[in-house]
Amino acid sequence: MIQATTPDFMFRIKDAAINLEDAENVYVTFTQNHKIITKTGDDIKIDKNTVSVWMNQKDTVTLNVGTMDAQINWTYLDEDQVLRRNATLVIKIPVRRNLLQRVIQ
Repeated sequence: MIQATTPDFMFRIKDAAINLEDAENVYVTFTQNHKIITKTGDDIKIDKNTVSVWMNQKDTVTLNVGTMDAQINWTYLDEDQVLRRNATLVIKIPVRRNLLQRVIQ
């Protein structure tokens, strides 16, 4: 992704038995250094084991060139109606330089 842009991300969980449409809550978190961006609710779209999310210019303009980490966390009720939590492994996403370092219209 390029700094200060509005990238779309699609994450697919390899385990086809996981259906995030049944999850109580789903969170997609991006981190870089001490900056944390979490998207949930209406900010994400879920289709079974796939999560789509996009970031806005305000989210990405402050990212540094290098890499950022991304991870999905979700909560669900088990067969005994106990709230459980699961997560994917952290992945690295490259962040590339943008010469125009501000939010534009």
